[in-house]
Amino acid sequence: MTEPTTDLPGEHIALDRSGHELTVHLSGEIDAAVAQPIADRVLAEQQPDDQQVWLDTSAVTFCDSSGIGMFIRLHQAIEGQGISFALRAPSPCVQQLLEMTGLTETLEIHPG
Repeated sequence: MTEPTTDLPGEHIALDRSGHELTVHLSGEIDAAVAQPIADRVLAEQQPDDQQVWLDTSAVTFCDSSGIGMFIRLHQAIEGQGISFALRAPSPCVQQLLEMTGLTETLEIHPG
């Protein structure tokens, strides 16, 4: 796994590539200040031959509607390229938002 970077305010992002899979580990707060920079970074890191992009939110401590919008935008952009996109191990706050918004029916979510 690569070292976390702190170029985004209030959060950390670490990337892990294994073969044709990219795992993005998020921690900290996901709000309007960081949602778009995170999405931009994920899209910049994905490669044309990727088959799966995982977004691990297990260490996210806060997520607002900006984060939900980011999940939807990433899902649409990545799946639109024929690449599978899934959330892995949503933290309690992320899981609650996914359930409240009905995204548990739209997004692929793996509990662990």
